[in-house]
Amino acid sequence: MSFHPTGRNADRTSTQPQIARLLAWGLSSLLTVGALSAGLGSCSVIVNGDPESCTEDADCINLEGRTRCDTEAGVCASADLCASSADCPEDSYCTPIAPRVCAQLKRPAEDPCNILFSGKSEADPNEGAFRTDGAFVIGLTAPITGEDSSTGIGVLNGAKLAIEELNNSGSLVAPIVLIGCDDLGDSAQAAENGRTLASLGVQAIIGPAYSGQTLLTANGSSDPPENGTVKNNVMIISPSATSPLVTGIQDVSPRCIEECEGNAECAADCPGLVWRTSPSDTIQAAGMAKYFTELEPIIRDRGGEVRTKIKVAVLYKPDPYGRELEKALKSVLEFNGEPVFSQSADYLAVEYSDPVDVDTDFADVLTFKPDVVFILGTGEIQTVLPAIEAGLAAPVADRPYYVLSDGGPSENVAIASENFRDRVRGTVPGTNGAIYNQFLGNYTQRFGVNGNVFGSAGAYDTVFMLMFSASLVDGPARAEDLARGFRKLTSGLSVEVGSTYFGDGLNALAAGDSIDFVGASGALDFDNADEAASDIQVWCVTDFPDISNAGRFFNGTTMEGTPDPGESTPATFPCPFE
Repeated sequence: MSFHPTGRNADRTSTQPQIARLLAWGLSSLLTVGALSAGLGSCSVIVNGDPESCTEDADCINLEGRTRCDTEAGVCASADLCASSADCPEDSYCTPIAPRVCAQLKRPAEDPCNILFSGKSEADPNEGAFRTDGAFVIGLTAPITGEDSSTGIGVLNGAKLAIEELNNSGSLVAPIVLIGCDDLGDSAQAAENGRTLASLGVQAIIGPAYSGQTLLTANGSSDPPENGTVKNNVMIISPSATSPLVTGIQDVSPRCIEECEGNAECAADCPGLVWRTSPSDTIQAAGMAKYFTELEPIIRDRGGEVRTKIKVAVLYKPDPYGRELEKALKSVLEFNGEPVFSQSADYLAVEYSDPVDVDTDFADVLTFKPDVVFILGTGEIQTVLPAIEAGLAAPVADRPYYVLSDGGPSENVAIASENFRDRVRGTVPGTNGAIYNQFLGNYTQRFGVNGNVFGSAGAYDTVFMLMFSASLVDGPARAEDLARGFRKLTSGLSVEVGSTYFGDGLNALAAGDSIDFVGASGALDFDNADEAASDIQVWCVTDFPDISNAGRFFNGTTMEGTPDPGESTPATFPCPFE
């Protein structure tokens, strides 16, 4: 008998290859449940029944379940090299998906993938949990150190918070384990982390944080030739990649296609392996443009001078995120009563260097003397913003306003703009409802810092979505199983993120129904491109210094904006213009 996460039991009288795919982990829905760990007889199992002779693995390629050559015995054997983590060294676990091998999860401190987390709290790290047969291992890559670290730590902590809540919930038969990697915000390192996590048997990775990283990690490279996560049959879910280029990525599971053996109907059901909880920047650009129609009169009349026309400069990062967001913004932005394309003399777009060269990158901007500066980047905004402000000779009353994108809201940016924070605004996908506020409260209580970092809520949501998806599989969940499960989380019984409602979601899925999962990052109603629309929030820098939601947001579908809370009596806008 094998354990099914919904509490159902199913008879199994399978051969050796089937045994290798017994359910290695499970969930309980706060009902009476049990688990039976998969078990094989030894670390290297010879399959019984008409073994074929061999001298190398290639001799066994057509023998299902016997694809490895045991050269010592001279016969084709199971590709599984372990049956459980007890067969592996103490720093390793037995990967759940065939071919099962011992993968080292406890890694040296100097290794980029050295974050092993499976605790229920900081005081209860439960470091050996990864060796529990049936442990569900999730990968993560994010910029844990470097100038983008505030984003990376937010993503890491969001995932940790969800793991702690679920490991403490009593709903799991085996623990969730995180193996995390620091990619320093570098695309090549993120892609290498993806390959490392794939080699460790991870089927799903939270991250990368940024669009360029996501594209390279998924696609791999041709020079040198390196597989990406798609070819390695690993699912990635970015909590903060927003480039429109991610939408069209070729990401259908190659393993699924291969197993369809030419059946077109089967292949059509094969899911994509690249997902994101953040929306495409075509939505953010529309929100920025809509918000700017409200800012323009304030910018035009600043310092008591009425300007008949204003100048707009857009600075953007030289990567798929910055370039595509600038392109999307240019297509919808209007000022001086006209679209961008009809007033080239009053619009300047500048692609700065990476890393930023403050001596040369902004000379044209300073000469241009803009009234407003859009900055579309990530961690380097903390360098760009004060460089522009310091280079301007104009009096304060005549200096520009700054409108930043979702890469801007971070503690470092708040500190860098503290002396002119009243002229800094930004947009970021997400919602400011009760679920998000509950997440922020739990995050602050757990980590002692503000969790209002783009990507933190998406990472939190992703852990819950992965566990819901995995509950649908009667056996170890492969990447394509997890991705297919995401499709069942967009309609049906409304289930809010969090351990309180987790059992309700499990019960509905176990009954064969779908659920409408509502996350801290939004509704997450994924479309056919494996993406979800999102509202666009306005954020600002408060005097802590800190980043706060301004109480404004624009509907991700209609772009209808909420009333400005600063117009209420008394005003509730947390950062009014000064």
